[in-house]
Amino acid sequence: MPIVYGMNHASAPLPVREKVAFPEDGIRDAVARLRQAAGVEEALLLSTCNRTELIVSMRAADAAATLAGFLLRERPVTAEELERHCYLHTGAEAVRHVFRTTSSLDSMVVGEAQILGQVKEAYAAAGQAGSLGPILDALFRRAFTAAKKVRTETGIARNPVSIAYAAVSLARDIFGDLNDNAVLIVGAGKMARLAAQHLIGSGVRSVVVANRSYQRADELAKELGGRAAPFDRLFEEMERADIVIASTAAPHTVIQRDDAQRLSRARRGRPIFFIDIAVPRDVDPAVNEIDNVYLYDIDDLQGVVKAGLDGRRQEVQSAEAIVERETAAFLAWMKSLEVTPTIVELRQRLHD
Repeated sequence: MPIVYGMNHASAPLPVREKVAFPEDGIRDAVARLRQAAGVEEALLLSTCNRTELIVSMRAADAAATLAGFLLRERPVTAEELERHCYLHTGAEAVRHVFRTTSSLDSMVVGEAQILGQVKEAYAAAGQAGSLGPILDALFRRAFTAAKKVRTETGIARNPVSIAYAAVSLARDIFGDLNDNAVLIVGAGKMARLAAQHLIGSGVRSVVVANRSYQRADELAKELGGRAAPFDRLFEEMERADIVIASTAAPHTVIQRDDAQRLSRARRGRPIFFIDIAVPRDVDPAVNEIDNVYLYDIDDLQGVVKAGLDGRRQEVQSAEAIVERETAAFLAWMKSLEVTPTIVELRQRLHD
């Protein structure tokens, strides 16, 4: 039976979500360990900026304790936090949840394109780890079909949005015209790239990219017509920036309260805005306590996201109808598996 256990932006605040997030380069090994947990027959692990979910095939009676135990062993989260913020979907609800997630109906930014790629990456990692079987393999193949239908048969992806787009929209709300503003991008991954592209489209004066790998920063900067900066000169670059968008894959904060304190003194009262779209967070929440330093994290973007959704309510309803049809079709297929052994036995008896 398909089962989903986890938390997302709707069930848990960012300080809890970042505790259960898995690093991208550790997903394959983690899902292999999940597959070895007692009673787990098949497994997939989905971990994004807004959700961490364990998707397995196993008996429902054993699921909650087994999957909570896995997270307690793997991540620095407490049993109380899991009990308060995790959800458990089984059977039809689990199938529907997987289809809605893959189709971007369960995202903070409904209709965003990134989640489908993230689910496909999780599916590939599970395949490499040998943790997929007939149920989950069929479930996710059907989920990809459902997502394709949602994107091609509805307008939910019209005027595509993303967390990065919402971050840039917030920057426009703060500054109005971005033409005179200097932006520092900390990180060179997919989300950082998207944010930088949106900023260029909004007409920012200059874009600087800083990353621990200078080569990756330089590649992104050249692509954007900006400039790369060594990571050890991050503070100097922040002195010159108006907006800092942080999106690294670091497992801990990279910009601390003390950094913000020094920065405030060096800038002599000129305000600076940090927009942190990383999970786990890149910027210590305590920087908000410093004069003329303003921090917005991924949960602060929900107002921007909601405004973008209001005009697409009808498209969401159409997408939900597609998901319901695909869910019913998959459940019918699963039901057929239950009677197959009986049909085989009847045929054998008839032959005899």
